[in-house]
Amino acid sequence: LASESEIPCRIVVDHRELNTSIAATLRLQGVDVDVQTLPVGDFAIGDRVIIERKRVRDFIDSLLDGRLLEQAQRLVATAPRPLLLIEGRGLFTQRAVHMNSLMGALATLTIDLGLPVVTTQDGEETARFLIVASRREQALLGALTKDARTRLHSASEGDPALAGWAEKQQPGGSAVAEERAAKAADSLAKIAPTPGVAEDATASLYIPSGVVLDATKPPLIAQEERERKLDKSQVLESLPGVGPKTAARLLERFGSIEAISQADEITLCEVSGIGPASAKKILDVLRR
Repeated sequence: LASESEIPCRIVVDHRELNTSIAATLRLQGVDVDVQTLPVGDFAIGDRVIIERKRVRDFIDSLLDGRLLEQAQRLVATAPRPLLLIEGRGLFTQRAVHMNSLMGALATLTIDLGLPVVTTQDGEETARFLIVASRREQALLGALTKDARTRLHSASEGDPALAGWAEKQQPGGSAVAEERAAKAADSLAKIAPTPGVAEDATASLYIPSGVVLDATKPPLIAQEERERKLDKSQVLESLPGVGPKTAARLLERFGSIEAISQADEITLCEVSGIGPASAKKILDVLRR
């Protein structure tokens, strides 16, 4: 690994990133940029690493509209080494979301889903990180001798996910589909309902009040639809003057946080528990 800086880089870049400063910087640094259409993520390094890039504003928006958890689960199910990269400044100074909500979301991504999160300041820093990550990955795989691969393959016979990756390392091996399937199964297991919990909409769930994805609360295990609903509800609870019951009434009336932000103060006041002052504060926060 001592000569990582001398290892040539090849990075797959999604076509949507082709005209960004990142792709240009990679080329200027001599990286072999392979433009493809990636089903998930924005950058791929080898067969194991998929990186999703979100600007700070995109990250906040996906948290507010409930898409973040679903996107993270899809990323985790796609590759053995997924990574979320948040690019830009001011992540923790956004007024639209409480600091505790952001911390809770990051804790859920990293601890509950096992998704690493990296932050960079701009496109140039993102490109530098991609180059370092690419060289690191190639050096790591290159260090596996034939004998080491054989031992790894033998040791992984009882582990489907590890076995899939080990098989792919053998000359001529192709186990990408099996590996991804194993990873997807593992991801789904993390969000599957607990034994004995009913599957219908009236199933009793533990729904804590407080901030979004509070890392101090017990982990939630439910279907994706229920998780998205809970996510939206707790985002609303972080707004001034909004408790669990008011959040539930808002979602019942409007259906989404975006619809709430587009409503006027008079319409918001029609929801029980919201007065003119609360309506103004809610819209001020959501529209910033």
